[in-house]
Amino acid sequence: MAFRINTINPLDIDPSTGVGVSLRYASEGVFETTYTTAQATKNNLINFILTGQGTRYLNPTFGFGIQSYLFEQLNNETVEGLEEDIQTAIAELFPTVTVDNLTINLLQDTNQLDVKITFSIAGEQDNIDITLG
Repeated sequence: MAFRINTINPLDIDPSTGVGVSLRYASEGVFETTYTTAQATKNNLINFILTGQGTRYLNPTFGFGIQSYLFEQLNNETVEGLEEDIQTAIAELFPTVTVDNLTINLLQDTNQLDVKITFSIAGEQDNIDITLG
């Protein structure tokens, strides 16, 4: 019988050590610190999806650029292509992230995209909900 050994990232051992920076502000001009690699990876994933390619200084290939899809003709084929592109990009750049469910709802009346990603990082499940439009 096979079993999985859960490993702990060395950065998660000391709960008082900051690992990354949250996308939320603690107060005006002050970033909130993340204390686990799972929290930091979630914020990095959101940042990656919302950043357009070519906008990151000294790293022009960073970013998914989901906003560029808003200016295309939105239909079911576009949504299916977007789902595949997101899954491929996450698999390539975030090897510790396992996408459990990816749903993109097309709101044609308001020309909006609602992207919901449920994912696992080191056995811990979390989700992201991004509405663009």
